Amino acid sequence: MSSTSFGAPPPHLVESLAAVAKSHRIARKLVVAQNAAAGRELLRRLSLSHGGWIGFEVTTPRPLALRLARPAMERSGLSLTDAFEEQALLDRALDSALAPDDGVLGALCDGVGFRQRVHEAVAAMRLGGLGPAELERARLADGAKRRFLLRVLRRYERLLGESGRADTAVIFRLA
Repeated sequence: MSSTSFGAPPPHLVESLAAVAKSHRIARKLVVAQNAAAGRELLRRLSLSHGGWIGFEVTTPRPLALRLARPAMERSGLSLTDAFEEQALLDRALDSALAPDDGVLGALCDGVGFRQRVHEAVAAMRLGGLGPAELERARLADGAKRRFLLRVLRRYERLLGESGRADTAVIFRLA
């Protein structure tokens, strides 16, 4: 959701919500926003300018995807990871990927922010639909970094599979 000055939602967005509210007065309606506060602000603006927001519910992409993915997860026997478990699995994958690396990356592993940046890179690749096959074909300037990320990604996906867990990327893919 983009916003105009002072954080107000664009008028056409509020007008669109008003049209939906008018044509579906008592139906359940979802507003998908980047966060709950942004969604509530949209509904507040709708209420101020058009007199109400009955039937609207605010959600964000991940909970919506989880609702949609739940049946497939149950059929597959997958359970959801929480943020701490996801980080622990990534740390295990990172540690095993560092084991054969006695070069620059091995020296950086205890540096401030290194683990967080690797976690973010793996999460971004997975959310972007990039798996080991795509990363293997990637032409990165630094081959050692590509091989390192490839080891982390492969190990992380293996750990998820072995534990029957689904991270955010799996949830979005199933949804």
